[in-house]
Amino acid sequence: MTRVFAGLAGAILVVLALAGFLFGGWAVSVFGTNGTYEVPVAEVSTSGAALYVNRFNVDPASYLPDGLLETSVVANATDGKEVFLGVGDADDVQDLLLGVPYDAAYELTDGRFTVRPVPGTVVPAPVPGDADIWTVSAQGSTAVLPWDGQDGSGVFVVMNSDGSAPVAADISATLQPPGYLLTLALIGIVSLGLGLLGAFLIARAVRSPR
Repeated sequence: MTRVFAGLAGAILVVLALAGFLFGGWAVSVFGTNGTYEVPVAEVSTSGAALYVNRFNVDPASYLPDGLLETSVVANATDGKEVFLGVGDADDVQDLLLGVPYDAAYELTDGRFTVRPVPGTVVPAPVPGDADIWTVSAQGSTAVLPWDGQDGSGVFVVMNSDGSAPVAADISATLQPPGYLLTLALIGIVSLGLGLLGAFLIARAVRSPR
């Protein structure tokens, strides 16, 4: 009877080990070895000096529990310039862009913003990085903004770092599980341990008694 229970326990442990390895393989296939999954969001192409987006939310994991995935907005400049991403209060951003030609986006469909051009003559615009109005901001040839849209709060702005026009960039969202590599390593170690213990119990159960 003891051998039966040992064999059953061993089989359960082996199944759990296989489930752990399968989960780890799925995670690597989705997030890769660096723990990042990238989701294309939109192309930005405006003849003005900025793209102004109200209530912008790019969080593709909104159905998941908070904290399960960290979301960032990433902009890659496509014209060789440095791009600026910023989130700020609508009134402050409008004051910054006063007299500046820009595109106000009101819809995002199939990777393209539908925009309303706002005319202006002030070009280049004030250097956005010098303005003390941003809740969060990032700039560079690849700008990474740790922000998921915060349920649409604040105004999202895409500009060139020097305030020049036009602006061209590709926007994407990246998802990253916190502590991804450590978690993956722990899953692998635990799965291996369960597998070895399960195999030992099964071998002991099927071994002929002396």
